[in-house]
Amino acid sequence: MRPLIVLVAALALPGCLIPHTQENQADLQTQGRFSIIDMGGRYSYLIDPRTETCFLRMSGSDFNYSLVTVPCDKLKRNLPEAAAHIPWVPDAQPAGGAGATPAS
Repeated sequence: MRPLIVLVAALALPGCLIPHTQENQADLQTQGRFSIIDMGGRYSYLIDPRTETCFLRMSGSDFNYSLVTVPCDKLKRNLPEAAAHIPWVPDAQPAGGAGATPAS
């Protein structure tokens, strides 16, 4: 009975794994370059113009790292080094400019 269970499990296992895996390929040579702004120590910002996303990257040990998404508009406004790498976010208008509405 045990060999039958092992055989059934061995035949069912690829059926469980194959639908959950997917391989995608991309030609990164023709894509825009991403930018890395080093903040010193273990922290840096990664800016990807292809997906228009910005990440805070924290390096760990043994080539481990973590990424957290950060708002690109705030990064452009608060970090002058990043402003040149985020062209898809419009420059902020000064307070009280054309977009201000008069008080009633």
